[in-house]
Amino acid sequence: MGWNAFDNATNPSKVRKVLERLRETLSSPVAEATLPLCERAARALEEVRDGFITRSRHYSTDGLIEMPGKGGPQNISWDKAVQMYIRLDRNSAHSFGKIEEDPLDRSLLFVHEGVIPGDLCYLPFLHLMDMLVNCERLQVQLSKRR
Repeated sequence: MGWNAFDNATNPSKVRKVLERLRETLSSPVAEATLPLCERAARALEEVRDGFITRSRHYSTDGLIEMPGKGGPQNISWDKAVQMYIRLDRNSAHSFGKIEEDPLDRSLLFVHEGVIPGDLCYLPFLHLMDMLVNCERLQVQLSKRR
Protein backbone atom coordinates (compact mmCIF):
# COMPACT_ATOMS: atom_id res chain seq x y z
CA MET A 1 0.00 0.00 0.00
CA GLY A 2 2.99 2.26 0.09
CA TRP A 3 2.53 2.91 3.81
CA ASN A 4 6.05 2.25 4.84
CA ALA A 5 8.93 1.03 2.71
CA PHE A 6 10.73 -2.02 4.08
CA ASP A 7 13.91 -0.02 4.72
CA ASN A 8 12.04 2.60 6.73
CA ALA A 9 10.04 -0.03 8.57
CA THR A 10 13.24 -1.77 9.70
CA ASN A 11 15.34 1.34 10.46
CA PRO A 12 15.93 1.40 14.24
CA SER A 13 16.05 5.21 14.46
CA LYS A 14 12.89 5.67 12.40
CA VAL A 15 11.05 2.96 14.31
CA ARG A 16 12.03 4.65 17.58
CA LYS A 17 10.51 7.91 16.25
CA VAL A 18 7.29 6.09 15.34
CA LEU A 19 7.17 4.68 18.87
CA GLU A 20 7.65 8.16 20.36
CA ARG A 21 4.83 9.52 18.18
CA LEU A 22 2.58 6.71 19.38
CA ARG A 23 3.46 7.52 22.98
CA GLU A 24 2.45 11.13 22.41
CA THR A 25 -0.73 10.30 20.49
CA LEU A 26 -2.38 7.27 22.06
CA SER A 27 -4.86 7.69 24.88
CA SER A 28 -3.82 6.22 28.21
CA PRO A 29 -5.90 3.00 28.11
CA VAL A 30 -4.87 2.23 24.52
CA ALA A 31 -1.24 3.07 25.28
CA GLU A 32 -1.22 0.74 28.28
CA ALA A 33 -2.52 -2.11 26.14
CA THR A 34 -0.39 -1.58 23.02
CA LEU A 35 2.84 0.24 23.82
CA PRO A 36 4.53 -2.64 25.67
CA LEU A 37 4.48 -4.74 22.47
CA CYS A 38 5.57 -1.76 20.39
CA GLU A 39 8.46 -1.11 22.76
CA ARG A 40 9.50 -4.76 22.58
CA ALA A 41 9.51 -4.52 18.78
CA ALA A 42 11.68 -1.38 18.77
CA ARG A 43 14.08 -2.89 21.30
CA ALA A 44 14.34 -6.14 19.30
CA LEU A 45 15.19 -4.18 16.17
CA GLU A 46 17.94 -2.39 18.07
CA GLU A 47 19.18 -5.74 19.42
CA VAL A 48 19.84 -6.92 15.86
CA ARG A 49 22.77 -4.50 15.96
CA ASP A 50 24.14 -6.34 18.99
CA GLY A 51 24.54 -9.42 16.78
CA PHE A 52 27.30 -7.82 14.73
CA ILE A 53 30.61 -9.30 15.84
CA THR A 54 32.65 -6.69 17.71
CA ARG A 55 35.89 -8.55 16.98
CA SER A 56 35.31 -8.17 13.25
CA ARG A 57 37.71 -5.88 11.42
CA HIS A 58 34.63 -4.21 9.92
CA TYR A 59 33.11 -3.23 13.29
CA SER A 60 33.30 0.39 14.45
CA THR A 61 31.34 2.58 16.85
CA ASP A 62 29.59 4.28 13.92
CA GLY A 63 28.75 1.17 11.89
CA LEU A 64 30.45 -1.31 9.62
CA ILE A 65 33.53 -0.05 7.83
CA GLU A 66 35.28 -1.13 4.65
CA MET A 67 32.66 -3.72 3.80
CA PRO A 68 33.49 -5.34 0.46
CA GLY A 69 31.03 -4.31 -2.22
CA LYS A 70 30.72 -4.48 -5.98
CA GLY A 71 31.89 -0.87 -6.27
CA GLY A 72 34.65 -1.22 -3.69
CA PRO A 73 34.77 -0.95 0.11
CA GLN A 74 31.80 0.74 1.79
CA ASN A 75 31.05 2.18 5.20
CA ILE A 76 27.54 1.43 6.46
CA SER A 77 25.77 3.15 9.36
CA TRP A 78 24.26 0.97 12.06
CA ASP A 79 20.72 1.82 10.97
CA LYS A 80 21.52 0.81 7.39
CA ALA A 81 23.39 -2.34 8.52
CA VAL A 82 20.38 -3.48 10.56
CA GLN A 83 18.02 -2.82 7.64
CA MET A 84 20.26 -4.69 5.24
CA TYR A 85 20.74 -7.64 7.57
CA ILE A 86 17.01 -8.03 8.22
CA ARG A 87 16.28 -7.86 4.49
CA LEU A 88 19.05 -10.39 3.85
CA ASP A 89 17.68 -12.72 6.51
CA ARG A 90 14.15 -12.39 5.11
CA ASN A 91 15.30 -13.00 1.54
CA SER A 92 17.52 -15.92 2.48
CA ALA A 93 14.39 -18.00 2.96
CA HIS A 94 13.91 -17.77 -0.81
CA SER A 95 17.40 -18.50 -2.05
CA PHE A 96 21.04 -18.03 -1.25
CA GLY A 97 21.91 -17.76 -4.95
CA LYS A 98 21.90 -13.97 -5.15
CA ILE A 99 23.61 -13.69 -1.77
CA GLU A 100 26.55 -15.71 -3.08
CA GLU A 101 26.94 -13.26 -5.98
CA ASP A 102 26.99 -10.09 -3.86
CA PRO A 103 30.17 -9.55 -1.80
CA LEU A 104 28.39 -7.11 0.53
CA ASP A 105 25.59 -9.57 1.31
CA ARG A 106 28.11 -12.35 1.96
CA SER A 107 30.12 -10.07 4.24
CA LEU A 108 27.01 -9.08 6.18
CA LEU A 109 26.32 -12.74 6.86
CA PHE A 110 29.87 -13.28 8.09
CA VAL A 111 29.95 -10.31 10.47
CA HIS A 112 26.65 -11.13 12.22
CA GLU A 113 26.04 -13.94 14.69
CA GLY A 114 22.74 -14.74 12.96
CA VAL A 115 20.45 -14.44 15.98
CA ILE A 116 17.22 -12.54 15.38
CA PRO A 117 15.38 -11.50 18.58
CA GLY A 118 11.98 -13.16 18.87
CA ASP A 119 10.26 -9.90 19.76
CA LEU A 120 10.96 -8.66 16.25
CA CYS A 121 7.67 -10.39 15.39
CA TYR A 122 5.89 -7.40 16.99
CA LEU A 123 7.32 -4.94 14.45
CA PRO A 124 4.30 -5.25 12.11
CA PHE A 125 2.05 -4.54 15.10
CA LEU A 126 3.94 -1.30 15.79
CA HIS A 127 3.45 -0.25 12.16
CA LEU A 128 -0.22 -1.26 12.29
CA MET A 129 -0.68 0.99 15.31
CA ASP A 130 1.04 3.81 13.42
CA MET A 131 -1.33 3.23 10.51
CA LEU A 132 -4.39 3.31 12.77
CA VAL A 133 -3.25 6.47 14.54
CA ASN A 134 -2.59 8.15 11.19
CA CYS A 135 -5.77 6.97 9.47
CA GLU A 136 -6.06 10.19 7.43
CA ARG A 137 -2.73 9.35 5.80
CA LEU A 138 -4.07 5.87 5.08
CA GLN A 139 -7.19 7.33 3.48
CA VAL A 140 -5.06 9.50 1.19
CA GLN A 141 -2.94 6.55 0.12
CA LEU A 142 -5.96 4.34 -0.48
CA SER A 143 -7.65 7.04 -2.56
CA LYS A 144 -4.57 7.17 -4.80
CA ARG A 145 -5.10 3.49 -5.63
CA ARG A 146 -8.58 3.98 -7.08
